[in-house]
Amino acid sequence: MDHSTKRPLAYVNIGILNSPIGTISNEDGTFSIRIPPTHTGDSLIFSMLGYERQVIQVRLLPDKSDLTIYLKEKPTTLETVTIEGSQKKAKAYQLGNRYSKGGLIYCDSVAAGSAIALLIENKYPSFHEDLVFPVFAAEARLFINRNTMDSFKVRIRFLSKDQKTGLPGRDFFHQSIVVTSSIRQGWISFDLMPYRILIQDSSFFLAFEWIMGERDRLNLLNQYYEYRTQNPDKVTADTVIVDGKKVGYRNYYQFQAGTSFGVSPIPFSMQNYSCYYRLNSFGEWMRAPAILTARLLVK
Repeated sequence: MDHSTKRPLAYVNIGILNSPIGTISNEDGTFSIRIPPTHTGDSLIFSMLGYERQVIQVRLLPDKSDLTIYLKEKPTTLETVTIEGSQKKAKAYQLGNRYSKGGLIYCDSVAAGSAIALLIENKYPSFHEDLVFPVFAAEARLFINRNTMDSFKVRIRFLSKDQKTGLPGRDFFHQSIVVTSSIRQGWISFDLMPYRILIQDSSFFLAFEWIMGERDRLNLLNQYYEYRTQNPDKVTADTVIVDGKKVGYRNYYQFQAGTSFGVSPIPFSMQNYSCYYRLNSFGEWMRAPAILTARLLVK
């Protein structure tokens, strides 16, 4: 909840850093998360764009199941921007990957807050010789490869590039921009002009986050159950070794529920772009097996 207004906060990122434990709050601010005993020495993080981060040691959490977290709004100091008059119309530049061949989806029925991030740079094959930073973000576009949900939500984030690791770093824009759509396939757009997002660095990450509350994750689980019930011959059971233990899973032939983002796994895209993903709100960023199909218009 908001510390001052006591207003419930939707889509707060909740989890343990670089672990498989993570979720987001629902539209009404409620959430549930299961923390195994092996993580009692860790800290649970609550993070919301525009708010101060709250960190609580797991061992200090109350024994009761109900817990209310209050986040304080973080004051944002805006940089001074000098606008010079000109008769020339501002030129627009397209950056990012436009190729698509297939889709990826990392959200599931347990964790939440998964995201995929595309490194944006002014270089081949989207090089503009006269593009000079800083620039303003005008519009972002994301290609939806396939969607089986009645409606879905996606949040856009702008992340710095960590200079040591090359991985997605911290958010440098601190407002939550969420788009709701029911499209089955095609491009969805984020109108960024009202936000006046100033991009200083010429190398940064454009990230898109799957926003799935508990109801959405239950819907996802039910879709797989219905397919398994109606098509038993197209679902097989198998096992894989994880940390020395056998873990069972099911293969669903030619079926993938949820909202998959368009990607390009072709060698050309893999050689010229960089893309990373995480499996929950504070999961470790890992190299993606394909390049996200997303574009950014800057002016």
